[in-house]
Amino acid sequence: MKKKIFMLLAMVCYMTGLAACGSSNQEAEIRETVDGFYTASQAGDYSAMRDFVTGDFDALEEFLELGDLNAEDLLEESVEAFGIEADDFTQETKTAFENLLNVMIENVIRQYEIVEVNADRESAVVTVEWVTAYSDPSNMESVIGMDGDLEQILEDYRAEHAEELDALEAAEGEDAVTAEIFNRLFPDAFAEAAENVAGLADVEMRSELILVQQEGKWLINEMKGDGVSADEN
Repeated sequence: MKKKIFMLLAMVCYMTGLAACGSSNQEAEIRETVDGFYTASQAGDYSAMRDFVTGDFDALEEFLELGDLNAEDLLEESVEAFGIEADDFTQETKTAFENLLNVMIENVIRQYEIVEVNADRESAVVTVEWVTAYSDPSNMESVIGMDGDLEQILEDYRAEHAEELDALEAAEGEDAVTAEIFNRLFPDAFAEAAENVAGLADVEMRSELILVQQEGKWLINEMKGDGVSADEN
């Protein structure tokens, strides 16, 4: 009888050990998924984030829109109302805008930390604290310091350089004048905006990620959270 009891206790201890080991492996796999998601975001590789989420993770589409941004196309779209195209911009202007776009993406998630993992066999809730530069992404022009009246800026510059630009218009047309003004103003404006973004204060965010198991992998299915500015703490 004592031998049987001893064997039973040994089996219980053995199974408990296996369970603890399984729990440890489970948490490691969950953390690996969350790390992969945030690391891909920090790198601006939004397409890679697909590997860490379920197919119905709606928030991913917003990230993918960022990943689809092409600096030259975005630059052209922003000035199409003025009748000029990307080919009208100098390489200096294009490079300055691409740098601004990269800086903006890099500051979406400045850093992050997984602070808590709660999981059972089928689902998990992971709490992540992360830092961004943007307290109000919906007002991005103001955030980066480019919320002035663009048409007025162009008119003012043209008035200051009327003789030179009138000659250019006579030779090449109005669109050439607009492109010339953009190419003179934009490189410095984009560089200043990039500096503004890099200098923004940290905004602390706290998110809850809901993970589920699909095909033997832990994937993010939902994200919840709110943010508090570091200056308010």
